[in-house]
Amino acid sequence: MPLWVCQISIIAIIKPLKFIMNNVIRTENLTKSFGKIKAVNNISLASGLIIGKIIQLSGWSDDMSFRRAYTYLITSLISMLLSTPVAFFASYGRGYLPPLGFVILTLIIAQFISLVGLGPYFPWAIPALYTENAQLGVISYIILFLTIIYGLIATLAWWRFADQ
Repeated sequence: MPLWVCQISIIAIIKPLKFIMNNVIRTENLTKSFGKIKAVNNISLASGLIIGKIIQLSGWSDDMSFRRAYTYLITSLISMLLSTPVAFFASYGRGYLPPLGFVILTLIIAQFISLVGLGPYFPWAIPALYTENAQLGVISYIILFLTIIYGLIATLAWWRFADQ
């Protein structure tokens, strides 16, 4: 799959989210943060592809680089969207320690759950399994979608209704 098809599919996902954030939710700071994260991911991807081409990795081909770039872009998008519960803990805890603790806890739990074989059912293990081309069922994507939506709803509800 060509890289431009990957970029169009990513843009098709990002554009509605950006519209919702700018026009419905009015969270300019969240949109700026999302843009900065996307820029860092793009720089990381480009530098990795350039360095791989320069050092002439064995088995290097344009097809392989396009497939890996697509996987990288989808995985980084999933990881960015999975940060909605982290945003809730940051808002609820009014600082950086609660979300940091949550992230560390989810990383540790994801390692143990994947070790047991239940990784497809834990949202924070799904991006790693996706990069390994593991067979993820529909239930994995449903769990991922519900986690993202519930995190977004909880964060927006906190911003809207909490006594700040």
